[in-house]
Amino acid sequence: MGQYILTDAELIVRPDGSIYHLGIRPEELAKTIITVGDPDRVPMVSQYLDEIELEKRSREFAIHTGRLGGTRMSIISTGIGTGNIEIVMHELDYLVNMDLNRRIPLQQHTGLRIIRLGTSGALQPDIPCGSLLLSQNAFAADGLNRYYPIDIPVNHPISNSEFWTDHCYWTQADSAFASALDLSCLQGVTYTAQGFYAPQYRNTRKQLNRDKQKQLQSLGVSNIEMETAGIYLMAEHLGHSALSYNAILANRATGEFHKHPGKAVEQMIKTVLEALSH
Repeated sequence: MGQYILTDAELIVRPDGSIYHLGIRPEELAKTIITVGDPDRVPMVSQYLDEIELEKRSREFAIHTGRLGGTRMSIISTGIGTGNIEIVMHELDYLVNMDLNRRIPLQQHTGLRIIRLGTSGALQPDIPCGSLLLSQNAFAADGLNRYYPIDIPVNHPISNSEFWTDHCYWTQADSAFASALDLSCLQGVTYTAQGFYAPQYRNTRKQLNRDKQKQLQSLGVSNIEMETAGIYLMAEHLGHSALSYNAILANRATGEFHKHPGKAVEQMIKTVLEALSH
């Protein structure tokens, strides 16, 4: 990267040297990062660490940094949606790839390992509630790719359907990272929606959305959630490795919801942390 300088208004740094939204300094961030949506889920993950060196909270962004075995990791809540993801992913990158004092890029790029632990609803009837699913690919129609263009070919029927528009973009997990983690679970194509109700084709008080849901099901899309495509897009754009694992809490095809969702989330956390500790 060239030695261009960002203005104070472009890269906002707090007086204590921490990044604007996340509120942490570069030395407080680990290179292995687990993201969760809910701030209350951060301690659900960090309770399994061998030691915790940092606990901070800024807005919806709760951050714990510690160690599990020989791996230093940070657990960070992102809030909901790709808008929040854009903020988090950029500020994580700034913390490891920018000189925050001089506001210039560092000469040597540092790649982060980012794992999302989220919840999701299955679209296929044969994906049971309680399953763990890796988003091998993810796509969205939020238009974020217009600001962060990447070119990943779409080898899926969705690209030739009426569903696909100019606002859609296709992303993928880091296959080498997934192979290294060697975690056995379901894999699928994830649709990242712009909201929870009508954008996920739920029937609402004023709007019926079943036709679009059925279309996604017929195209073989496995599940629907709100962050994965944004994480994959930003990771590709900024040069980081990312994986998104989902605990399936609902099945939209059958209308079921997990009777003990907390247990499914806990099992996901334990499974992924065990894989990371090896």
